[in-house]
Amino acid sequence: MDKNFLEWWGNFLLSVASGQRRMDDMDRWLSRGFKGFPDLTDMMKQAYGVKDDARKEPDASAQWHKANEQFLESYGELLDGMGVVPKADHLRLVKKYEALKEKAAEQEETIRHLRMLSAEKPPGEEEQEAAVQGFQEILQRQTEQFQELMGSLGRLYGDNAPTSLENEAD
Repeated sequence: MDKNFLEWWGNFLLSVASGQRRMDDMDRWLSRGFKGFPDLTDMMKQAYGVKDDARKEPDASAQWHKANEQFLESYGELLDGMGVVPKADHLRLVKKYEALKEKAAEQEETIRHLRMLSAEKPPGEEEQEAAVQGFQEILQRQTEQFQELMGSLGRLYGDNAPTSLENEAD
């Protein structure tokens, strides 16, 4: 962190002792691009050695821009060192979280809908299953009847029953 920021921060903390209002002012001052609170701006200009009037000093605008960059970088380092997340970063992450939460809910709804569809039988499937089952029952009965017929023929002819080979030889 640069010494100018530390000087500004020290002065700011001294002024914060007068009340929490200053922290709120600082938050609004930062979100407005260092505007709206002349006392904070003056404190920063003094700490960073920025000239008051950019019209008289053409170099003052470049100084102010450089001071802003240094200030924000040092402020970020301070917050990081304290384990604090800048409000803008926090709000960005909250927005991202909400979007992901909404997307996850939509995907869960889609999954639930697809599971319901996969559990449902297509139209006419029950009738098809009943027809197939009926056909299987008919085949089973015909097989049983054929076996009964063969058993009856076997009993009728006994061991003297002609085989298909004997019939062909005749």
